[in-house]
Amino acid sequence: MMYVHAMGDDLGAGGLRFEREGAIGWCTIDRPAARNAFTPAMYYGLKRAVKLVNSDPDLAR
Repeated sequence: MMYVHAMGDDLGAGGLRFEREGAIGWCTIDRPAARNAFTPAMYYGLKRAVKLVNSDPDLAR
């Protein structure tokens, strides 16, 4: 079962998406018009994503 969560909604970082399937999670940068360039908000969003993953015991480490 795949879980998809648009982290930009929670973190103010549009173009950054977190997906999870079982014990695997990954972030996708989705800003093709900007050649996937990071915004300052995306740096904070990625930091938040790492904290969420680290705090989830169901994700493999």
